[in-house]
Amino acid sequence: MLFTSLLKRSSRVALLSSAMALVLSCSVVPSTTSTSLLNHRAAVDFTGLRPARMIDTIKASVTSPVGWDRLVTQRAALYTHEQWRSPSMQTGVGCAYIRMPLPFSADTICWLARQEYAKQSKHGDGGKITSNWTDNLGRVWFEGENKRYHVRGYVVTHGFEAWIVYFGYRVPSTPDPGELSVAMRSLEAIVPSLPQSAPQIARK
Repeated sequence: MLFTSLLKRSSRVALLSSAMALVLSCSVVPSTTSTSLLNHRAAVDFTGLRPARMIDTIKASVTSPVGWDRLVTQRAALYTHEQWRSPSMQTGVGCAYIRMPLPFSADTICWLARQEYAKQSKHGDGGKITSNWTDNLGRVWFEGENKRYHVRGYVVTHGFEAWIVYFGYRVPSTPDPGELSVAMRSLEAIVPSLPQSAPQIARK
């Protein structure tokens, strides 16, 4: 969907190297843990969701929407991407597991996304990130769109690993409220394989 081109392009050394200064100048290890996410999932309404199960390809526990199709796993040198598509084929929820060459922070990955969307905009694709924030669980959220998709999701990292968890819909269509609701709840119930306890903060 929207960030697929980012994943493909960010596997290039040139793009990754362009963010090294950000990583080395101020590296903060996020406080998101699997324990906090599991506690958060316990409060999610599971109506319309399958029971949680571990998806080894993306190292995450997933509760996919009932009746949605799991698409073919996308694999590349640095990432694996799993996605579930709604019956209308207009809405999707997914998770990408990234193996990074450097221990980038979630903020840095969002910075890379902003640069990619800026490039898309210059080339007429209209790509942009409309908002970016961090919640009380330490998840770095983003919302963005291009001419084809509108996507909302978050990024978490641990060492040389990162996860992008998201849901989205096709822009030309009118989003189905029921599909958006179950997609959002599915996103909130996905738990990447992060440490159980809070890591120490790394400072320069």
